Amino acid sequence: MWKISFTLLILLNSIIGGMLFWQWNVYSENNTLATAEENETAIQEITVKSKGNLLSITQVITGLKSDKEYRISMPDTISEWKCVKADDNPCDSIDDNPSSFLPDNHSITLQYNIELSQSPFLLNNWNGILPDVEMKKTSIEVVDSSRREGTWVAGLPLKGHKKLDLIDYYFFEGNINNASLYWQPQAMEHIQGEQGIQFYSVNPIDKKSLSFGSLKKLANFKGLSIILTESFAETNGNALMIAKPTIETELLERKIVYNYFLEKAKNLPLEERWLMDVLTSLLTGQESKVPKGVEFLADLREKHTEEELSSFMDLVLKENTLTPESLDELLGSIAGKSTQYFTLNKNEETRLIPLYYTDRRKIFIQDKPQKDLELLLVKGKKYYPFIETLEALGFEVKALADNETILLNKGNNTYRFFVNQNIFIYNEEDYGLLENPLHLINGKVYLESNWLKKIFKIHIQESEDEIKLTLDY
Repeated sequence: MWKISFTLLILLNSIIGGMLFWQWNVYSENNTLATAEENETAIQEITVKSKGNLLSITQVITGLKSDKEYRISMPDTISEWKCVKADDNPCDSIDDNPSSFLPDNHSITLQYNIELSQSPFLLNNWNGILPDVEMKKTSIEVVDSSRREGTWVAGLPLKGHKKLDLIDYYFFEGNINNASLYWQPQAMEHIQGEQGIQFYSVNPIDKKSLSFGSLKKLANFKGLSIILTESFAETNGNALMIAKPTIETELLERKIVYNYFLEKAKNLPLEERWLMDVLTSLLTGQESKVPKGVEFLADLREKHTEEELSSFMDLVLKENTLTPESLDELLGSIAGKSTQYFTLNKNEETRLIPLYYTDRRKIFIQDKPQKDLELLLVKGKKYYPFIETLEALGFEVKALADNETILLNKGNNTYRFFVNQNIFIYNEEDYGLLENPLHLINGKVYLESNWLKKIFKIHIQESEDEIKLTLDY
């Protein structure tokens, strides 16, 4: 009997093992497919033909899956466009969405026109995109038969330029998905600078004056086209910048670095973009151009060494996407603590909230775990939330209507504290202190740990993972 049971046990184990192995294979295949779907890449070739006040554009995207329908997103400024196959017939579609099509021989061809109303002109976000596909290479070919006296510039490296009998020909190529395109009626000199920066100028360029030390630190810098001209207002495009020919070298360096960080924070609202100015200042060693940025940096430098801030910036440079939350994580990782410094201060118009960290250890008061009690760390000192901590220790706590006075009561003992004064009243007797024991941080009152011990005789026991507060009376 035991032999039969043993045989059945082996058989069941084999079946269960086989099922687990099959499920793992299915999961692995699905996971691989999902990853491949997320990381789909393609190549696009854009041809721009300049004819009078019209740009006729053909955009060919290759390397697509033949059995997948792709959604096309066009700029709002382009009302009419079409997707065509190699035989000029409309692209096939398998659903009712007028903006999604099947590739023809693994490619999609888009045709559209852009009407021009000014000279010179700058085009930002002007070509069609496939939202779910990353372009690993983009080329822009400009064939110009009507603007031959001027100069074309793209937010991509210039690879070739020829003046033929009837046309001018430009060829730009790089890895920017949606590079800006610019034209002005004056001829410009083109110089290749460091770190993939291209300079264009009507006036002669002194290459020696265009060397910037901080640019060597920029990781994954995709390059930038800089146009030094009086013909167009100073502005930033996609991998393209327009500045005055008289711009100071220091300011130009700052603009380049700022543009680099802004590329990593494309979805940042306008009121939060000043944070990129802060990062620019940290990298270049220059002062912030934003009033709040000056305060922000002074606070940051007061509470960190230069080595810590350098390590922080090394981490920032490696990030592909920057948000206030991700900057908090990077800053916290340097100190081994948690902070919300960037998040709390992200709006340029709000008052600066000083930098503090939060202790990650579990806090117990009278042996009870405190889930919502936040212990702050400022300049090496620990600050406990005054009201919450004393209530957990068994005190009756009441804040008066003026929010400046806090009353405490436990047994026969009464206390009166004042938020803005370095005195307190204990059992109707005044006690003066060398400093104000209460601190208002981000709208909440905190008490430094030493005062918890001295005033209330609270015993604080700390370990690597826990902090325990106890009161014996």
